[in-house]
Amino acid sequence: MAKELYSSTDWISIINGSIVKSDEFEKTNLTGTEPDWLSQDIEQYKNCKLYDIEDYNFQLAFLDSSEFCGFSEFKKIENKCKFVVLDDTRTRKHVKTREYCLDKHECIVDRLEDRNGWAVFEMEEISKSVND
Repeated sequence: MAKELYSSTDWISIINGSIVKSDEFEKTNLTGTEPDWLSQDIEQYKNCKLYDIEDYNFQLAFLDSSEFCGFSEFKKIENKCKFVVLDDTRTRKHVKTREYCLDKHECIVDRLEDRNGWAVFEMEEISKSVND
């Protein structure tokens, strides 16, 4: 849907896939239905396009990660973008990422009360090196 919505906007690139492998998923302290979700995600990742972003820098990264790879995904882009938007910051997906960012980066917006929470952070280390 995002690709269709932004198809005529040449300065937005939608990447649908993953930058982490399923062996990088967080697999500890699973509760309730999480073991089933994890199995489903691992199965889906077998058909998911894997992107190598080693040579990329981004102005903005929006992470709507799997429940089990949020922090792993974030760590791969932390020094490659100026801003990051985290979705679902009250869920397993980005609780750890949010806490880490609150300690290490400048918080622009933090809305725990909105749906499952979301936040925007400025990545201070990279902000000077990414072209405006």
